[in-house]
Amino acid sequence: MLDRTFKQAMQELTCAFNQQTYQEVQKRLDFLQHGQTVEEATIDIPDMRLRTATKESLLFVYALSLGTSLCSMNILTQQQANELRDYLSAHLTHALPTIPSLLTQPQ
Repeated sequence: MLDRTFKQAMQELTCAFNQQTYQEVQKRLDFLQHGQTVEEATIDIPDMRLRTATKESLLFVYALSLGTSLCSMNILTQQQANELRDYLSAHLTHALPTIPSLLTQPQ
């Protein structure tokens, strides 16, 4: 029973962190549209883990937008843009902090 409770707690922490990251990304998209860099747009996030996750997510959005733009200009095919998206998705999964590291790293 203890393992199940721990697993549930980890799932709740993961869900909460993902929700926080999503909210931070949503807040900062407008800053990027007005010319701020990702660094400038995230400098006020006090929790370094949340800041890192938000930066990685925003850079992912940048890269996806670039891929879409290159596809619409016929520089990339749709298949190439999808390949880029898949590569970036795999990288983002490995780049974001994991819940065990969130529990052990100081803020």
